[in-house]
Amino acid sequence: MNRYFSELNGSRGYHMKVKVIFFTHLRQITGLKEADIELPEGATIINLFEELSNRFGERIRKYFFDEKTGKPRGYILHMLDERNQFISYREDLNTKLKGGERFAIMPPAGGG
Repeated sequence: MNRYFSELNGSRGYHMKVKVIFFTHLRQITGLKEADIELPEGATIINLFEELSNRFGERIRKYFFDEKTGKPRGYILHMLDERNQFISYREDLNTKLKGGERFAIMPPAGGG
């Protein structure tokens, strides 16, 4: 777990909820279409993925993070609905979340 997130979690507790919407493979892993995730104020996108990994286990952790490097995978898109903003792992994972936001995790796009 990220040290910053541990410090936020330990010192302030949970203060906001973000609704996470799961599609395709993540829906199969979690067994849910969506989940309300509690996070400390000041939590970022990377903190959300760490919390989801802690909550749903190794399969979701492997989906988000490269097993060899531990770094986030670069092919998954996310959308914050309050901001109408698409964010990929290659963009700013330190984007702070706001309570009440809906956060959609989009499946990788195929093409050819």
